[in-house]
Amino acid sequence: MVMPTFLKDLSNFQIKLIWQNAAVELMEATKVVFIGYSLPYADFEFRQLLTRMVRREAEIDVILFHDGTPEKKLRYEEECRRYRQFFGTRKVTTTHEGVESFVKKLTSAAIS
Repeated sequence: MVMPTFLKDLSNFQIKLIWQNAAVELMEATKVVFIGYSLPYADFEFRQLLTRMVRREAEIDVILFHDGTPEKKLRYEEECRRYRQFFGTRKVTTTHEGVESFVKKLTSAAIS
Protein backbone atom coordinates (compact mmCIF):
# COMPACT_ATOMS: atom_id res chain seq x y z
CA MET A 1 0.00 0.00 0.00
CA VAL A 2 1.34 3.40 -0.97
CA MET A 3 -0.40 6.06 1.08
CA PRO A 4 -1.64 9.34 -0.46
CA THR A 5 1.04 12.00 -0.06
CA PHE A 6 2.32 14.91 -2.09
CA LEU A 7 5.70 13.16 -2.44
CA LYS A 8 6.00 9.38 -2.71
CA ASP A 9 9.33 7.61 -2.61
CA LEU A 10 9.05 5.62 -5.82
CA SER A 11 12.73 4.64 -5.85
CA ASN A 12 11.95 1.24 -4.28
CA PHE A 13 12.25 -1.38 -7.06
CA GLN A 14 9.09 -3.31 -6.12
CA ILE A 15 7.00 -0.15 -5.89
CA LYS A 16 8.39 1.11 -9.19
CA LEU A 17 7.50 -2.21 -10.86
CA ILE A 18 3.96 -2.14 -9.43
CA TRP A 19 3.58 1.46 -10.60
CA GLN A 20 4.70 0.53 -14.14
CA ASN A 21 2.30 -2.44 -14.24
CA ALA A 22 -0.53 -0.19 -13.03
CA ALA A 23 0.25 2.23 -15.86
CA VAL A 24 -0.03 -0.55 -18.45
CA GLU A 25 -3.30 -1.85 -16.99
CA LEU A 26 -4.82 1.64 -16.86
CA MET A 27 -3.74 2.33 -20.44
CA GLU A 28 -5.53 -0.83 -21.64
CA ALA A 29 -8.65 -0.44 -19.48
CA THR A 30 -12.00 0.52 -20.99
CA LYS A 31 -13.52 0.81 -17.51
CA VAL A 32 -11.89 1.87 -14.24
CA VAL A 33 -13.63 1.24 -10.91
CA PHE A 34 -12.69 3.13 -7.74
CA ILE A 35 -13.98 1.57 -4.53
CA GLY A 36 -13.95 3.67 -1.38
CA TYR A 37 -11.24 6.01 -2.66
CA SER A 38 -11.77 9.75 -2.24
CA LEU A 39 -9.20 10.87 -4.85
CA PRO A 40 -7.45 13.22 -2.42
CA TYR A 41 -5.47 16.17 -3.74
CA ALA A 42 -2.48 14.95 -1.70
CA ASP A 43 -2.16 11.81 -3.84
CA PHE A 44 -0.26 13.76 -6.47
CA GLU A 45 1.64 10.88 -8.17
CA PHE A 46 -1.44 8.70 -8.46
CA ARG A 47 -3.46 11.56 -9.90
CA GLN A 48 -0.67 12.12 -12.46
CA LEU A 49 -0.70 8.42 -13.32
CA LEU A 50 -4.46 8.58 -13.90
CA THR A 51 -4.16 11.73 -15.99
CA ARG A 52 -1.54 10.21 -18.26
CA MET A 53 -2.79 6.64 -18.54
CA VAL A 54 -6.60 6.45 -18.38
CA ARG A 55 -8.07 6.48 -21.88
CA ARG A 56 -10.29 9.38 -22.88
CA GLU A 57 -13.15 6.98 -23.72
CA ALA A 58 -12.80 4.92 -20.53
CA GLU A 59 -15.82 4.67 -18.24
CA ILE A 60 -15.18 5.62 -14.63
CA ASP A 61 -17.24 3.99 -11.84
CA VAL A 62 -16.89 5.42 -8.35
CA ILE A 63 -18.25 3.32 -5.47
CA LEU A 64 -18.54 5.29 -2.25
CA PHE A 65 -20.81 5.12 0.78
CA HIS A 66 -22.89 7.46 2.85
CA ASP A 67 -25.58 6.53 5.33
CA GLY A 68 -27.75 9.58 4.77
CA THR A 69 -26.36 11.67 7.61
CA PRO A 70 -25.78 15.29 6.54
CA GLU A 71 -22.01 15.20 7.20
CA LYS A 72 -21.43 12.01 5.22
CA LYS A 73 -23.70 13.16 2.42
CA LEU A 74 -21.72 16.41 2.09
CA ARG A 75 -18.47 14.43 2.02
CA TYR A 76 -19.89 12.08 -0.62
CA GLU A 77 -21.01 15.01 -2.78
CA GLU A 78 -17.56 16.63 -2.47
CA GLU A 79 -15.84 13.40 -3.49
CA CYS A 80 -18.17 12.98 -6.48
CA ARG A 81 -17.48 16.56 -7.54
CA ARG A 82 -13.72 15.90 -7.23
CA TYR A 83 -13.97 12.89 -9.57
CA ARG A 84 -16.09 14.71 -12.15
CA GLN A 85 -13.79 17.72 -12.09
CA PHE A 86 -10.68 15.55 -12.35
CA PHE A 87 -11.92 13.37 -15.22
CA GLY A 88 -13.63 16.21 -17.11
CA THR A 89 -15.52 14.97 -20.16
CA ARG A 90 -15.12 11.26 -19.40
CA LYS A 91 -18.21 9.34 -18.32
CA VAL A 92 -18.15 9.19 -14.50
CA THR A 93 -20.82 7.15 -12.71
CA THR A 94 -21.03 7.46 -8.93
CA THR A 95 -22.94 5.45 -6.36
CA HIS A 96 -23.30 5.91 -2.63
CA GLU A 97 -24.49 2.38 -1.84
CA GLY A 98 -21.05 1.08 -0.88
CA VAL A 99 -19.01 -2.00 -1.65
CA GLU A 100 -21.45 -4.63 -0.41
CA SER A 101 -24.21 -3.46 -2.74
CA PHE A 102 -21.75 -3.16 -5.64
CA VAL A 103 -20.48 -6.73 -5.17
CA LYS A 104 -24.04 -8.09 -4.86
CA LYS A 105 -24.96 -6.44 -8.18
CA LEU A 106 -21.85 -7.88 -9.85
CA THR A 107 -22.45 -11.39 -8.56
CA SER A 108 -26.16 -11.40 -9.41
CA ALA A 109 -25.37 -10.13 -12.93
CA ALA A 110 -22.76 -12.88 -13.36
CA ILE A 111 -25.25 -15.55 -12.27
CA SER A 112 -28.01 -14.33 -14.61
